[in-house]
Amino acid sequence: MESLCSFFYERFTNTDRAYQTYKEFGSDPEDDRFIMQDGGYVRLGELETYFEHNEKVKKNPIDVAKIFKNTLIYCRNVMVEYMKRIEIKEIELCALFGMFLWQEDIPNVSNRVLSIMAKIRDKIVRELHEYYEAQGLAEVQITLKMSNLLLLIPKIEKSVRMLQENFKIVEIFNIIELEKCCQCIC
Repeated sequence: MESLCSFFYERFTNTDRAYQTYKEFGSDPEDDRFIMQDGGYVRLGELETYFEHNEKVKKNPIDVAKIFKNTLIYCRNVMVEYMKRIEIKEIELCALFGMFLWQEDIPNVSNRVLSIMAKIRDKIVRELHEYYEAQGLAEVQITLKMSNLLLLIPKIEKSVRMLQENFKIVEIFNIIELEKCCQCIC
C-alpha cells in the first residue's frame, strides 16, 4: 500500500498548498506569495531567498530557485487562480482528497480492494451531489459545479508531474538533502 500513500501524498500536498494560498493570498492577482510545505510562504519573485535560508540546500540557491520556479509559478498562476474562479469550498477540497485517496489506478492493488475503492469514491461523489442539492442548487448548477471541480484534477496532475521532475533533478545532482516525504502508516 506504499504506492497508495505516495500517490495520495503528492496530490494532497500540492492541492493543499494551492488551496491555502488561495485562502490566504488569492484575492489579489498581483500577490505572488505561495504557501510552502512547511507552512511558511515564499514570494515567487524572490524565490532564491527562500532557498538561501534553507539548510538542506547544498548548492547555489539561485540555481535551486530556477529548478522550482516554473512549477511554483504554475501552481500559483494556474491552480490558485482556477480555485479562485470556481470559488472552491473546503467540502469540495475534501471530496477531491477522497477521490485521490481512493483512486483506482494505483498499481499492485487487488480486485477486492479496487471494488471497495470504487464504492467509496462513488459515495464521495453522491454525498457531494447531496451537499449541492441541500444548498438549493438546480441540477444544471450541480453539473457545472461538479464539472468545474473535476476539471481541477488535470491541473493538479500536471503540478505533481512538474514537481516530480524537479525533485529528480535535485536528486540526480545532489542539490538538496532530500527526506523521505511520505511516511504513511496505511
